[in-house]
Amino acid sequence: MSINNHICLAGKVVSEPMLGYWCYQINYYTFALSSLRLSGNADVVWVHVKQDLYFPFICSGAYIGVEGEIRTCNREIEGKRRLVIYVHAQHVYPLSHSNDNQVFLKGSLCKQAQRRFTPLGKEIADVQIAVRRASNKCDFIPLIMWRTNARAISNVQKGGTITVTGRLQSRAYTKQLDCATVEQRTAYEVSVGEMQIV
Repeated sequence: MSINNHICLAGKVVSEPMLGYWCYQINYYTFALSSLRLSGNADVVWVHVKQDLYFPFICSGAYIGVEGEIRTCNREIEGKRRLVIYVHAQHVYPLSHSNDNQVFLKGSLCKQAQRRFTPLGKEIADVQIAVRRASNKCDFIPLIMWRTNARAISNVQKGGTITVTGRLQSRAYTKQLDCATVEQRTAYEVSVGEMQIV
């Protein structure tokens, strides 16, 4: 497991696992896992698990825990390149009932953050960091920061290194494709609780 990228996720499996893809002669299964926030809203994230880690207890309606890394890749979806974000599972275990979502990341800013304000006046900053894997590839992970963290990150230059802890969250939004077509989409990002500038 990478020292720069670690997630502990627990929740309810909300889709039947299916054989997702084949990579380096290894089959991967994919499924959606729902983890409740304290507010009662749920974050639904996709988990990819190697065939040798796939167990019968991973089934729709079951509560499980997952430890691994957040991974990203660019895929062509409906003719456009899009960033796909998922959890690459390295340990999977059954639970009786739990909701946990803790992320630790260390990475470099892809560009300088721009601080802005929500309509209610809250400070916010959208950031993307490059997190290096053990294989020397990078995952490009979007972050969202609030208040003090948003102010602090706006002073960090592109290429600066930060560590963050937070949670991986899903967020529904509406995309206007043309005058008559609206599409519902889901964005994934790490909501930052604590940040340190390295």
